[in-house]
Amino acid sequence: MSGLQSKFDNDPDGIYQMIKWALESTKLVKEQVLFIFEHTGLYTNQLTQALSEKECTFYIAAGLEVKRSLGISRGKDDKADAKRIAQYGYRIREELKASKMTSIPVARLKRLASMRRKLVSQRGGHKATLKEQKRVLENESVLFEVQKKLLIYFRNR
Repeated sequence: MSGLQSKFDNDPDGIYQMIKWALESTKLVKEQVLFIFEHTGLYTNQLTQALSEKECTFYIAAGLEVKRSLGISRGKDDKADAKRIAQYGYRIREELKASKMTSIPVARLKRLASMRRKLVSQRGGHKATLKEQKRVLENESVLFEVQKKLLIYFRNR
C-alpha cells in the first residue's frame, strides 16, 4: 500500500483518528503495521502513549539517523519528510526493534534533567553577560542588580 496520505491534528483526538485511519487504510492486521516517526520532544509523548494504549507496534527514529540513511535530499516539508521516514522504516524493517513507552517516572526524570541542563546553560550565559557588562559599562546598577538576582535565583534552584 503506497502513496496514501492524510493530515490529522496534533492532539490526542487527532492522534487516535490517525491510528484508526492507518489501520483501516492498510487492510492489514494491527500486528503487521509499524508506526515509525522521528523523536520530536513533547509531541512524541502523546503519540507513544496513544500507540501503547492501542497496542500498536512503533519505532521512534532519531532525526539524524533518518537523514543519514537517505543521503542528500531535496525538499523540506511535512509531506516529503513523512515519505522519507516511511521509506527509511521500510528499508530497515527487518532490523528494527520496536520502541516501548518510557515509564512515567523515567520520563519525568528525563524532563527534569533537560530543564536542569537549560538552566545551567542560562546561568552561564548570565554570568558571562554580567562580567562583560561590568567590564564595559559604568553606572548601570539596575542592569547589574537584575543580573545578580538572576544568578542568585539560578544558584538556589
